[in-house]
Amino acid sequence: SPEAIAGEASTSEPSDMPPEAPQASAPVVEPTPVIVDSGAPSVLKPLNRESAKQLSVKAHLAVTARIRGRLEKVMKLVSLKGKIANRDVQLLLHVSAATAARYLGQLEREGRIARVGKGNATRYRQL
Repeated sequence: SPEAIAGEASTSEPSDMPPEAPQASAPVVEPTPVIVDSGAPSVLKPLNRESAKQLSVKAHLAVTARIRGRLEKVMKLVSLKGKIANRDVQLLLHVSAATAARYLGQLEREGRIARVGKGNATRYRQL
């Protein structure tokens, strides 16, 4: 019967095996909780439409100002070098070729620079 087998296994008879040496176990380190007081209320209120609109406008103005600053850097480069290429804008602003092309296109639409040449020979000069 299973009980008899279990009972036999639990009896302590002398064994030919050497006793196991006690193993040192690493201490268990519990993570310390970090409490950060951000000063914000614990329950956030949903934004109403007006607050969301104000945040959206504020974010848009910030992005527009940042781009304007970058466009002014491009204009300074054009005035220093005379002619610039897309690659010059990429290196100046650390942006992709597509972003540099957008910036140059914006300045061209505004009438501040003119495109000269085509393809790999495209350069931009100040008007």
